[in-house]
Amino acid sequence: MPRTLQHRIAELRALDVQAPAAQAKLRAAIQSSSGALVAAAARLVEDHRLEPLAGELAAADDPAVIEQLRAAAAEQRDPAARRDIAELVG
Repeated sequence: MPRTLQHRIAELRALDVQAPAAQAKLRAAIQSSSGALVAAAARLVEDHRLEPLAGELAAADDPAVIEQLRAAAAEQRDPAARRDIAELVG
């Protein structure tokens, strides 16, 4: 069965961000085409001050990506994901 977006976001939120495998999962989420997944990963990077991944988030900080995140927020049914996106893009 395919995993839903909400399931993938829940998996990110449940990560032990200090575990070596967590950075690879966060990196994949940052590079995702899903704005909600990017926002959830960005929230974890910010909350846990994960400096190695902060540069990758900065690379995603361009107007096209921001607009994609805003569009994703408008479509998102999960209130926590909408909040994450809204806080990420302002």
